Amino acid sequence: MPPMSPNTPTTVLRPVVIAGWLITFLGVVHTLLGLLMTTTHVPGWFTGALWGSGGNLAAMSPSLGAFWLTIGSFGVPLAALGLLLRWMGLRGIVPPAFVAWTLGLWCTLGGALFPSPFPLLWIAAVLMLVAARKASREGSGPVRAEAAR
Repeated sequence: MPPMSPNTPTTVLRPVVIAGWLITFLGVVHTLLGLLMTTTHVPGWFTGALWGSGGNLAAMSPSLGAFWLTIGSFGVPLAALGLLLRWMGLRGIVPPAFVAWTLGLWCTLGGALFPSPFPLLWIAAVLMLVAARKASREGSGPVRAEAAR
């Protein structure tokens, strides 16, 4: 595919951009709500409380649990994934379908095991699958069909 000139409009993949925003929102909200719920344990992170479990995660201290609920959780990488997907959608790049299927499988398992907002991630997964399917059918312009596989 030839490089696009700065004046050539890029195809914006609105479903991918929306999916990216939704995933970013859920990651940020998870992290911030976790921090709000565990603020009393955060000071312990800087005094060595995270190292006191002796490797026994079944007997986790409240400070360690607060860490894994917030900074050590999936919230931060989920927000990063959402920002990456948004970036790709704004540039007309279709994320591979395996990203959507992996996200869908993960949120199905998580939602089945724990009542939570996990199922909301299926909205983003479906939006990405729609974009991938459309790209694989059309395969023209800045949206490359091989990106959807």
